[in-house]
Amino acid sequence: MNKLDIHKFSWSELFNDSKGRTSPGRVVGFFGCVVSILVFGISSLEAVFTKITTDQTNIILTTITMQSVALFTVSAALLGIRRFTKDKDVDSSSENIT
Repeated sequence: MNKLDIHKFSWSELFNDSKGRTSPGRVVGFFGCVVSILVFGISSLEAVFTKITTDQTNIILTTITMQSVALFTVSAALLGIRRFTKDKDVDSSSENIT
């Protein structure tokens, strides 16, 4: 088993599982977290710096903020599940290929 070198960074190591295959769960989880953090920050700044506020504006910003928190929670859970589950063996026999 290869040890992870913390001084070398590779995007392929970030998104690949232990067998070298790209994991869709890790890709979706990572980008979901990034997007949700950006949306949360933008909506929070908009709520702080809005000069004219109405009830409708507050409801919209609150809804956007809460949805970004929900997206972050789902994405982080997806990353956590992928982190603590073992990779399944892939049957590479020619019998299953059609």
